[in-house]
Amino acid sequence: MKQADIKRLEKAVEHLQKAKDLLEKTYDSLEKQPTECLYMGISKTRVTTTSLVNEMLGSVSNNRSYIEGKVKVFKEEFLNK
Repeated sequence: MKQADIKRLEKAVEHLQKAKDLLEKTYDSLEKQPTECLYMGISKTRVTTTSLVNEMLGSVSNNRSYIEGKVKVFKEEFLNK
């Protein structure tokens, strides 16, 4: 793996951190507002906008952590030779 590829992955981690920060701000804002609901899926399950944003936050956070961990491994494996 080239150093340029690792840099791209590090940039992806930075962007995911920015997305996480924005989702956290959105979640905090939604908690202070009246509850809004959506009806989703075939069964029309009731879901709050706050819970959806919290789910997005969890996904972004998990993906950022996963990629960040892989970048560390790639750096050790490919750049320290």
